[in-house]
Amino acid sequence: MPVFKMPVPVKIMGRSSSITNSFVNGIIPCIEPTENEIDEALSVLGMNRETACCAYCGSPHTEWDHLNPIVDDKQPTGYISEIHNLVPACSKCNQSKGNKDWKTWIYSDAQLSPKSKGTPDLDERVSRLKEYEATFEPRKFNFEEITGVELWSKHWDNYERIIDAMRLAQSTSDEIKKLIMENVGISVQRKPKQPNYVRAGNTNNQNESFPSNTEDEALLEESGIAKRDNETLQHYVQRSFCFLMKNSYIPDRELRDLSDKEYTNRVLGLNDRFLSRERWFDSSGNSRAWKDPYHGYYLCSEWNKRRFHIIEPKYRHWVAQMIRTGKMTNRA
Repeated sequence: MPVFKMPVPVKIMGRSSSITNSFVNGIIPCIEPTENEIDEALSVLGMNRETACCAYCGSPHTEWDHLNPIVDDKQPTGYISEIHNLVPACSKCNQSKGNKDWKTWIYSDAQLSPKSKGTPDLDERVSRLKEYEATFEPRKFNFEEITGVELWSKHWDNYERIIDAMRLAQSTSDEIKKLIMENVGISVQRKPKQPNYVRAGNTNNQNESFPSNTEDEALLEESGIAKRDNETLQHYVQRSFCFLMKNSYIPDRELRDLSDKEYTNRVLGLNDRFLSRERWFDSSGNSRAWKDPYHGYYLCSEWNKRRFHIIEPKYRHWVAQMIRTGKMTNRA
């Protein structure tokens, strides 16, 4: 270990994941098991109170992990914290598994996974875990159905407002830090100017800029697809995409192009493809698309909030452009 190591700089937005976890975990019921239920659970896993260990790799256990994740794509999955969805685990396995499917993760080469750690009796442990799931089928609920759409939406609107406030606070914090650094004689590296936006469907002229926001917004308002007050970008993307597909405003060629990562990056600012006929995953097994298809397409769920100031105007311009070209095509 080096003699000197700088403390990690603190960012207000660096705490956004804690806010997300609070909004998800804060509504998940936690049901305390009885002593008999704990003994039964351990018994199915081939353990007792004296021999209890990590169900995944056999190391000393430090906690109980959700076998089926309670969060996916920053949304509750419907599973809750109950003994039938919990197994003893070590901190390394818990950290490595995250919210991945345990059957896929346990045999993967992910860092600190049981396979990568060389767990000798891995097949036996997998068999025990499958038996555990079959014996104690964990309950799964539709929280939105239980609470009603209005209350459910209110909860997530509250979340978005807090994240928006944090984003604004981060901007103010950055400005304050810049002034302080300049005052104490530390030069501040300026961020390069963002390139001009490129029209959807036209990637040849890199300097072509957007038409005015007023022009776009007027068309969106006239078409009844303007972004609503306090509507999240993710909700707007789903709603507007369905609107465009329902009215046949997106050409087949555009749909093909939007399945290409490079094209989507130029047009929408995303670091991934926008859509695909099949749901896709990253190398760690995390889904990159929302779990429900829209008009036969899975849409990208990875909308980087730190880049909303770039992505949102690009997306809204793209929607307006699809309406413009779509109306012309339909009239023809």
